[in-house]
Amino acid sequence: MIDAAQQDICFSKISDHEEKLRLAWSKLVYLKGFDRKDPLYETVLTDFLNECLGNACQDAAQSILSTFDGSGSPFGCKMLDILYKGNANSL
Repeated sequence: MIDAAQQDICFSKISDHEEKLRLAWSKLVYLKGFDRKDPLYETVLTDFLNECLGNACQDAAQSILSTFDGSGSPFGCKMLDILYKGNANSL
């Protein structure tokens, strides 16, 4: 099991990427509320596209997914240990 300090670091790193994806998702949902003929549509579309510019959303999703088994995780996290062995902060 990873220790509590490492687990907290992992959760913190993951939350940064999670926030990126949540923000992009909220902008996409907001965009879906506009008709393509609406004068603000292009502005809202650009705002969404800029959120994921340079593969930022893809990188965030990949970073989160790689923490599940630790393969390629940029944080050295193996979050499946938490699911199988328990949360180190609650032991």
